[in-house]
Amino acid sequence: SVILRYGNSPDACLESSPSLYFGDEDLVIIPPTPKDRDQPVEGALLGNKRAVDECRVLSELAAEQADGIPTLALLDGTLILWGLEAFPQFVAEALLDKAFLRYLDIMSSKHTALASYISSPRSTDVLNVLRVAVCPHEVIDSDRHCRECVSRECEVLSGIRDRDLMSNLLGERERSALFISPSKVVEKHYGAHQIYFFYMRTDDEIARVEVPRWVALDKELLGLSHSLVLDQCKRGHGYPVALSEAHEQAVVTGADRENFWQFVESILAEEQMPAPTSAKSRSKRTRWV
Repeated sequence: SVILRYGNSPDACLESSPSLYFGDEDLVIIPPTPKDRDQPVEGALLGNKRAVDECRVLSELAAEQADGIPTLALLDGTLILWGLEAFPQFVAEALLDKAFLRYLDIMSSKHTALASYISSPRSTDVLNVLRVAVCPHEVIDSDRHCRECVSRECEVLSGIRDRDLMSNLLGERERSALFISPSKVVEKHYGAHQIYFFYMRTDDEIARVEVPRWVALDKELLGLSHSLVLDQCKRGHGYPVALSEAHEQAVVTGADRENFWQFVESILAEEQMPAPTSAKSRSKRTRWV
């Protein structure tokens, strides 16, 4: 986590707070009823869990900031916990309703400008609207019409991404209009925190910036988000400097990894428990000729 203050009394606070997750409550999401199966926190679910923890820390930092000082709370990546619709309902409730959205409540109550920055976005939300616009059918039904369509006028937009379109529309430091995310997860769960997004041209790329509804509908907060993200990109040679510094804080070095495994093995040895590992892993961690 990184806090950067500018102005007459500039300051910076850079921190890294590692956590070790090992208990059953950490490794699985337990359903409220026996009829559902435990969901291991791995793969896509692990990525969502990390996003929730990042948002929790950000809300805590935002709550500590003095009132009346223009503040931008910035996350790397998206504000949308994609893929949760593939899991049982209790998973979305655990990660969204009982966690992520509550952290957004905290920042909303502080009237904090919250935004997330997506570098080199691959999304096609705006292009999908254009595909509908050029479709010759009055009623859009892709399952039925696309197989029968001969002209396929929408194919002219194939392979194009939103950033390609915006690169021809936006001038230096400009932002696009606001768009509402079509995500089913947002529609079903986010409520008052519905996610909006806009594209902006930095010195080096077209970036996507996502904001919750309370920022999108507040002209002052929206303008603050735009201007401070641009300022961060300028200071960071094209990428927000706060996010760059946070990435540096989060790096787990080879020495960190080695110290961790030595600590784990010493604890297991004290408890007279085996420390299973692969031969390949032992070979990498052992110096020999």
